[in-house]
Amino acid sequence: MERPDTVTSTAALVVAAGLSSRMEKFKPFLELGDKTIIEWVVETLQSAGISKIVLVTGFRAAEMEQMLSGRGLIFARNEHYTDTQMFESVKIGLQVLEGQCGRFFILPGDLPLFRRYTLESILSAQEKTSAGVVIPSFSGKRGHPILVSENKISQILEYDGPSGLKGALSSLTCLQMELAVPDPGILLDADTPDDYAGLKRYRSEMDYPSPEVCHAILQWFNADERIEKHGRAVADAALEIADKLSSAGYILNRALLESSALLHDVARNRTDHARCGSDWMIQLGYQSVAEVVAAHMDVPEQAIDRLDESAIVYLADKLVVEDRRVPLEERFMHAQAKYADDPKAAEAVRTRLDKAQRIINSIESRMAGSKDRYKQ
Repeated sequence: MERPDTVTSTAALVVAAGLSSRMEKFKPFLELGDKTIIEWVVETLQSAGISKIVLVTGFRAAEMEQMLSGRGLIFARNEHYTDTQMFESVKIGLQVLEGQCGRFFILPGDLPLFRRYTLESILSAQEKTSAGVVIPSFSGKRGHPILVSENKISQILEYDGPSGLKGALSSLTCLQMELAVPDPGILLDADTPDDYAGLKRYRSEMDYPSPEVCHAILQWFNADERIEKHGRAVADAALEIADKLSSAGYILNRALLESSALLHDVARNRTDHARCGSDWMIQLGYQSVAEVVAAHMDVPEQAIDRLDESAIVYLADKLVVEDRRVPLEERFMHAQAKYADDPKAAEAVRTRLDKAQRIINSIESRMAGSKDRYKQ
């Protein structure tokens, strides 16, 4: 009898049997930071609570199985990897998974930088819709990992038409859902040397989402156009301050400044929006951005003392109304009038103004002697 947890449990099928002929080096063993590509894949899946992972090997199978021993994986070999296509490896893995889970992710072994939050979002979407297939996309392009219901395995195994797995999935008679996610990692593999170079570049930058990814994140959380325009204006102001400080030899992290400024108001329509936005960034895996977002309404004293990215984004936000640059005094004039009869709120406004002015003073002191002195 089928175990009760089989109905809802999630597994993964990772296919890494090929020769890597276009790459000219064995893709799963390529280094990416402090881990190999295949280690990235396995660890991200396991971080999302997926414990049943079937890895289909072929070329250099014994080496890969040795490298990943002790991680609780299930290994299946394609002994004919030299003269079969990827779909044959998929079928080998599906035969192992059939009847052993409720649903499974399927992905190639050279796609390492998808995010845990993407897996969790795909699972949530499947639970809400009961879709038989959920395919993630970014910027209109479909990627991996793809989630498939276990009850579709028999149909996939029987498929013998064109286009391999893609053709098999298209032939399935079930609800199929495309889920747009703010994660370019779903598209990035290591098929060629250029692809691998792109992966390494993305890995070095992935802690700070690019403007394109920030746009996708804002859409993901239903931020409106006004929020996005305001974030762009704050980012421009923050980068301008950073450029002036750079001319005086004081260097800030521009990628962190820009991404944090673009996203600082992502939760503007929520209660305690700074904390809420920070929590969202932590969920997405952007810890440094989360810290800046959390501080944009009440920057810590130590950030002012250090004049770090949190202080600069805090100040830049106070120099922008909607998407318009304004003097600091104008930015607070309305708030001071609004809360004139509320001593507690008025004190909070004065505190924010004071902190902004202290940041300006700190900038000016660091630029003393520079020909490019700071101006609001």
